[in-house]
Amino acid sequence: MTYCVSETGYDIAVIKYEGYLNRGIGSRIIDLNYERVIDDISTASVTISTPCLDDCGDLAAADTWNTDLVILFENVVQWRGPITKIRYRDGAIIIEARDMLAWLDKRVFPITATYTDDLVNIAENIWNEAVNSVDPPFHRIIKNLSGITQTREMKESQNRIAWNIYGEMLPTGLDVTTFGSSVFLGMPQTNPITMDDTMVSGEVEVVKDGEDQANRVISTASGDIQFAYPAGDRKGVNGYPLLEVVYSDSQLQNEDSAEAAAKSRYDFSARGIRRVNASGGLVLLPTSGIDYHKIIAGQLVNFRSTKTCYQAEETLRLGRLGVSVNGEGTVASIDLQPLGPYLGSV
Repeated sequence: MTYCVSETGYDIAVIKYEGYLNRGIGSRIIDLNYERVIDDISTASVTISTPCLDDCGDLAAADTWNTDLVILFENVVQWRGPITKIRYRDGAIIIEARDMLAWLDKRVFPITATYTDDLVNIAENIWNEAVNSVDPPFHRIIKNLSGITQTREMKESQNRIAWNIYGEMLPTGLDVTTFGSSVFLGMPQTNPITMDDTMVSGEVEVVKDGEDQANRVISTASGDIQFAYPAGDRKGVNGYPLLEVVYSDSQLQNEDSAEAAAKSRYDFSARGIRRVNASGGLVLLPTSGIDYHKIIAGQLVNFRSTKTCYQAEETLRLGRLGVSVNGEGTVASIDLQPLGPYLGSV
């Protein structure tokens, strides 16, 4: 195997769907960027120097979706996914890619099915029907059950993109991410990382954000099914006035499923969001002692602020890791998110 090797320990490989490696890349990495994210599809890009045509090797044979970009650090795969764009320029080639979850965004769920199971097992069934039932990518699935059971119905006639189905499951407690060739369904089971604001650069702020706060969640399902949590009188709790939110999901098929969705959303929303920001992002200092090559998006982080008035330790999770490598060195930045279901859009 021939890799394009930088002086920072990073290598890349470009592997065709049929299984062979594009050899003869033959020059160094100018710029490399990749990320790991929770509950979304991550991206990566690499710029390869080609000062003369002899340096191109067989990269002209690389193509979109039938070729994977693989990023390695000291021979350990850090990121892998299908190439989605290649730019051939005079003296350089720029490759862009998305991680393994991107296959869900290109596959329609092909059958009519009703599943009553843990959210993670339902997500695996969707993956198997939409992705593994035909030409599957090179990957492995790692499951960690959510503890949330729902009944969900999918219909072949709806021709739904599988990633959009995942998008409806994320707010009810499903988590997904990738590391290299592995697809994680459910929150990764790893030891928490202990951090404080002396381990990152920039001016750190701890934010109490009540924009998505709610202490009563109304979940609506198929037909006229709905469930309110907490049940009983409409009133505020724990010293807060009444704050309500409505979550609708037509795939949910019974009151038990609506209840599970409402409780999952409530666990996240009841206290409001605790978030940590920094000017320029939370950039890990070389003295932090954190080996970002090994951490997975979604890992728990016990974070304490030592420089602000709010010095209570918060258990957050790593929402995103971003790595940038160029001639000036390597920068690793992180985003910390509150615990709880994904509230964005897919």
